[in-house]
Amino acid sequence: MQLKVPVLHVDWLVESVDAGRRVSPKDYQITPLSNKKALPAKPEPEPEPEPEPEPERKSEKHHERPIEHQPSQTTKKRSHAASCEAQEGEESTDQRATKHIQPAKKQARAASSGSSSEEENTLDDLAPGFDNETPECQRSYPLDHFNKKLVDMLEVLEHRRELTGDHGNALAYRRAMSALKAYPRDIRSVAEARKIKAIGPKIAKLEYLSTGKIKEVESTQTDEFTKVMDTLTNIYGVGPVTATHWYKDLGYRTLEDVRKHEDLTEMQQIGLKYYDDLRQIVAIEEAKAVAAVVEKEARSIKPGALFTLVGGFRRGKQWGHDVDVVLSHEEDRDVTGFLDQLIHNLCEKGDQLGKCAYSQDSVLTAQRTVRSTNTPGFIKDILVSKTPSPDTDDEDYKGTQDASEVQQCLCVVKAPGKSTHRRMDIIIAPREQYATTVLGWSGSRQYERSLRAYARQFCHMKLADHGLFHAKSRKQVPTASEQDVFEALGLRYIKPELRNM
Repeated sequence: MQLKVPVLHVDWLVESVDAGRRVSPKDYQITPLSNKKALPAKPEPEPEPEPEPEPERKSEKHHERPIEHQPSQTTKKRSHAASCEAQEGEESTDQRATKHIQPAKKQARAASSGSSSEEENTLDDLAPGFDNETPECQRSYPLDHFNKKLVDMLEVLEHRRELTGDHGNALAYRRAMSALKAYPRDIRSVAEARKIKAIGPKIAKLEYLSTGKIKEVESTQTDEFTKVMDTLTNIYGVGPVTATHWYKDLGYRTLEDVRKHEDLTEMQQIGLKYYDDLRQIVAIEEAKAVAAVVEKEARSIKPGALFTLVGGFRRGKQWGHDVDVVLSHEEDRDVTGFLDQLIHNLCEKGDQLGKCAYSQDSVLTAQRTVRSTNTPGFIKDILVSKTPSPDTDDEDYKGTQDASEVQQCLCVVKAPGKSTHRRMDIIIAPREQYATTVLGWSGSRQYERSLRAYARQFCHMKLADHGLFHAKSRKQVPTASEQDVFEALGLRYIKPELRNM
């Protein structure tokens, strides 16, 4: 009796290692030519329609973005290990394991790509100098990149999967989009796309490369479910789970349906109140004007206060949906009461901001005031005001002393001379937590995830908004600037405008 064992392409192993789990072998099974021998490569994709002729392009050297010099993998690993050993005194288990895993993954990649000198300069080759093994947090992600049209379409598919609760596939799309943003030229073939780490077979085989379109994107943009879910989740305080319940179980389709709901939270009520204003985009000029109001009042309370406009605007974006600022003080380590007094003052005064009486209960007083009257103040409503406690969601750090002293107020403001309300986050951190707070709030979200994962995997450290810590000793690594954080991790510094991952 003969056993029929499926033959899988080596990419199955690579993708499983990347994902940290056993992925489905369905898309990787190789069909044998005969009973004696199997094909050395995956089956040919289904025939695709011939693409329309494209206008003649400029020479390749003008089309490709030059790649910054990156140290070799051997040099990188040596610097990572040296950095971590100098700080903690010994190499982590994760580092030792990575040294064995990475070469195996490289060999698998080389086998799957079939790179050779004979294949150079073909449409299927990776862009010269692009290294699949470069850590994600060491790549550059500019706002203006070559594959923007494709990334924009994939964002539609990723958003759809988030709305339906398919978080695994949504993450896969985000990883693929990140790789495409860093890629230094247009993707030219399915085979080339498949050679890029983080781009799986399903994403690579999308019909975009032959038609310039993706059918699912077109159907999603006209789909009732997506349109209604977008309307509902754009209410502040409403996420996909609540919106799905309203859509499927309660039959809500419009904002009027929501307004009739008897059990709306305070946050959802405020979200409805300012719904139209908060959906409008904010230009960088207005964001700077809004930030300047807070900066001026903060420095009237604490002269010499440090101040940074963060979020997408710090990464070079000209438009956004809210305004985020981080404050601290160079010399005064004690920021207790700073946020309370700042919020109290901003609620009391509008265009003519100035000091006013301060009490320990000022934030609670301000919350009651703005919700019961039309105040003349800069702040019109307070959504969230909190001083976070230690990271209780991290099992390794429960009960430790790496407590966050970062204070946050999420509010609705109206800038002087403007009629539109804007959402704003005001964050205050002690000086020793300022650099990591600015780093964390600058984003992008996906870039911060990659940086924190790198710190955990390669250096056995924990990176959070409130500091960089050794995993074993829980001791904080001193970081006076973002550059210090990158240096402590053995990484090349990436400027904010290149973190649009």
